[in-house]
Amino acid sequence: MSKRVVVLGGFSTGPELLEPVVNAAVGAGLAYDGEVITFPRGMKDPECVGRAVKDQLALSHSAGALVLRPYMRPSKYVAYNGPEPRSVPQLVSAATRKTFQSLGRVVSGPDRAEHARLLTYDGLELARHPVAYLTKVPRIAGFSTYANLEMLDPDIDASAVVTSGDIFFPYDPQSVPQGVRVTLVPGLHDELLIHPAEMLQTIKAVA
Repeated sequence: MSKRVVVLGGFSTGPELLEPVVNAAVGAGLAYDGEVITFPRGMKDPECVGRAVKDQLALSHSAGALVLRPYMRPSKYVAYNGPEPRSVPQLVSAATRKTFQSLGRVVSGPDRAEHARLLTYDGLELARHPVAYLTKVPRIAGFSTYANLEMLDPDIDASAVVTSGDIFFPYDPQSVPQGVRVTLVPGLHDELLIHPAEMLQTIKAVA
């Protein structure tokens, strides 16, 4: 195994939620080591991202797809629940529903500890970098992960993995351009953060 995994974080997703994804990728045999690049850092310093992902495995979570520019050259890229165009009010509404969904799981779900952890670190990361995240919401709303995948070098093994329960960017097969590989799997929008080991095994099997 000669590849590192570079996990590109999405909106309000800090190292505390991303580092377990790196560990899960290593545990699944997808890489021998890795690093995380948060959304604010990736948007501010694309050269750093380009160097980190070159000839490595890149895995983006949600809005982290914006961090992977079309000119970058990972050997393999998986975009997990990346954005597709929606209005800003739609994104705000989805964020509210996701919060209540997680709160409901905290109260009565079998994975209440994982959802509590997600809510805690989501809030902490947004408090750390409010401007860096909130000023990018219009860009996230207008971004197409599928179009971005189309623009990558054809030699890159690139695909998208989307979950059936994604509140933010519901899967629409009609919006997928011909030639873009998309795999639909069970789970919530943040399944990768809530159950990283299980989701990385799924990604390994399908992507």
